[in-house]
Amino acid sequence: MIYKFNKYRDKHGYIKLEEIKKEPLLISVHGSRKDKEWFLIDGEYYLFKGNNGPLEEIKELINELMARQLGIENAQYDAAIYQGRKGVLTLDFTKGKIVNPMLNYLCEINILSNDLYTYVVFLCSRGISEEKIKENIKFWLYSHILDIFTCQKDRHFKNLSLFDDTLSHTPRYDSAGSFLSITNYSKMYNFVSSDSKDILIERYRGARTKFRIFPGDVTENSIDELLSACFVPRKDSYIFNLIKEVLLLVPSMIKTVSQMDFSSLFYELSEVNIILSDFYKDYFELIFKLRIEEYEKKEEVMKKSLNI
Repeated sequence: MIYKFNKYRDKHGYIKLEEIKKEPLLISVHGSRKDKEWFLIDGEYYLFKGNNGPLEEIKELINELMARQLGIENAQYDAAIYQGRKGVLTLDFTKGKIVNPMLNYLCEINILSNDLYTYVVFLCSRGISEEKIKENIKFWLYSHILDIFTCQKDRHFKNLSLFDDTLSHTPRYDSAGSFLSITNYSKMYNFVSSDSKDILIERYRGARTKFRIFPGDVTENSIDELLSACFVPRKDSYIFNLIKEVLLLVPSMIKTVSQMDFSSLFYELSEVNIILSDFYKDYFELIFKLRIEEYEKKEEVMKKSLNI
């Protein structure tokens, strides 16, 4: 979180942006339905994005705090309100290049496949060291695991990126499509009270999270795909072995993720007066718990089938 501008927060913890800056430096709507206003405040750039759906700013904050518990770089967010619109305020991570941000979106580097294997082929072709490649792989896997367990539906081709100059991964960002991205309170209530939550997870999860470990893995269930990547033998190659070395860490990574302390996340939000109702707390934690349970059951079946 940004942890600034506390004197400008309203009683719900939202930063009243108009009291800091009346007018944005730049307005951009490129590539998104959201209006995006850039502000220059005390020598730093900040991006405000209005919500498309309920609680998007809270989902971004929760994802950031989860990433921090895991030691994963994430964009710094805060809840804000501007011209009557609730949204999220982001501290610039593009090195000040807000018009041409020097980011290489992973779908725009002459790569047709949105999978980790193909990205590693690309990095190897640019002479990137094994150490840096493995660092990128570990980051993307941790991010992917978080996406799986938070039911992220919007990890599409333009919110996975590299810095152009170093080809290192950018911080994790744009996670508002997580926690099923259910669009209203009544549907949230129906989910929490339903006896068929697994069916509803499949219905609401959406199909835009297309990130894969290996090309050709077309299963719609991201848990099945991750298990297949970790346990099903594949043809040896230099690229595969680079990935496989990090894939061996996935069980311990998942164990770490599964121990996520949601109470500390909610407490940290309350420190800036963002207080969630018990219903919303239960909703976020329930989705995460259900996905962990689904993974554990499928992992057990996979291991038995392979005699592991």
